[in-house]
Amino acid sequence: MAEKQEKDFREQYIDEDIEALLASSDDAFLPDASQQAARRAVQALERHYTPQPDYAALQRVWKRLEPHTHTATQAKTEKAASKLVMFKQKKHQKRPVLRSVALLAAVLCITVLAGSGIILLQALAQKNTTTTTTTLSTQFAYTKGKLYALDAKTHKPLWSFGGSNAVLSLGTLHGDTYYTYATEDQQLRLFALDAKSGSVRWKAPIDDKAISYLTQNSKPVITDNAVYVSFSLGTTLYIKAYQAQNGDSLWTHAEPLPQSKTIENQSSSYLAAATANQIYLILTTSDKSVIVTLNEKGKEVGQATYSAAFHEGAIFAQNKLYMIGTAPENTDQLFSYDLATRKMTVYQLAGVTNESALQYQDGVLYFSASARNTSALYAYSVQDGRKLWEQPLSSPAPYLYVAGKHLYTLNYHTREGYSVTAYNTQNGAYEWKSSFYEQDSLPPQPVADENVVYIGLSQNRVLMLQVKDGKTLGTFTIPSSEQVKDPNDQVLMQLYSK
Repeated sequence: MAEKQEKDFREQYIDEDIEALLASSDDAFLPDASQQAARRAVQALERHYTPQPDYAALQRVWKRLEPHTHTATQAKTEKAASKLVMFKQKKHQKRPVLRSVALLAAVLCITVLAGSGIILLQALAQKNTTTTTTTLSTQFAYTKGKLYALDAKTHKPLWSFGGSNAVLSLGTLHGDTYYTYATEDQQLRLFALDAKSGSVRWKAPIDDKAISYLTQNSKPVITDNAVYVSFSLGTTLYIKAYQAQNGDSLWTHAEPLPQSKTIENQSSSYLAAATANQIYLILTTSDKSVIVTLNEKGKEVGQATYSAAFHEGAIFAQNKLYMIGTAPENTDQLFSYDLATRKMTVYQLAGVTNESALQYQDGVLYFSASARNTSALYAYSVQDGRKLWEQPLSSPAPYLYVAGKHLYTLNYHTREGYSVTAYNTQNGAYEWKSSFYEQDSLPPQPVADENVVYIGLSQNRVLMLQVKDGKTLGTFTIPSSEQVKDPNDQVLMQLYSK
């Protein structure tokens, strides 16, 4: 079903190109008008799709115009192949789709056979595999209580994990092991899965009362030797440590949550980072935040309190913790905590209010914020807290994702539905916007690699957009026999660069 949806969507646009060429042909008055126009349409579209190269599109062109053409001889087929290879070698030259009739008549005069088209397709495909390299992402998807590993090319499941084990959400990939939470026999467990096969390497019990917290907030934090799980129950934040190799329990630490002058917000207290010999907790109330340091045995070795409420989603990078926090005077600040020296550096953020989780890439922090009824995207250097750029927004952006050369925002518009907008990470410049309609009220969460933006939708569907221009590539569906009626029905995608 997924392949058919994607194929039909592609063919729609290819057919539109074909019809436009047929309609604009100057051969309409000729006795053999349909064949003349068809030949020229083939030529123009081959010029466009061959240098890219786009073999699926070529095959569609050949198949679509077959009824309008004569049977080709073997000599014509060989000549066509040589011409196409020549075009392939000139792939760096820009070629327009539409050409004048005179220019088209001077080039390849090919008639179309499905058989010869397949031969040329295979020959060019073999040539391309030796000259083109693309970095593919490792892909995981979650929907209806089930975890899937997907083939990066076909998007078909390589394996799935779930069924009687109701997976709570996406987990964490570390090396060749994927760690996630799931219930088994009505008991909550931490599972370590072989990332290639999905087989269970080990499983370990977790307190069953932690299930609601783990579903909403926490993913396992991994080091080479240990796996850490954090969850809050009542007025206590618990940290459980497991041996990474076999899942044996190492220790459990109970950290009392700080008292607040107002209502305590437990969801913002969590395990922020872990190194080979230290673990860092962030405990936040409405008027203060505490950074707690534990050693590798779970003993507290340091604590520092700050008069600012850190927002959720701290970033751990370059041996530092980065947080945005709201100061008592209701202004926002960027906090940089050096793990080695335990020194905190604070940078002012011009009184803005953060609305989205921090995003980090290559020494730059990205976030969206609002002030005085205006919204903007911001990029700050983590080295000196300097603002690199600011990009005004027409409306707040509650969801951000950074990958490669683009920062993506997700917005909802009453008439248009949802839209994904791409901005250049170097200067914040607007690049493209793509809109789509989704019935469910929950916002989808786009992720991206260097080629494709993936947007998880309801009914096991994933929408794909082209990174360079936002054009829709199609959709694929994750096959599932699960009958779970989950209000959070949308697919969650997770990508790891190889």
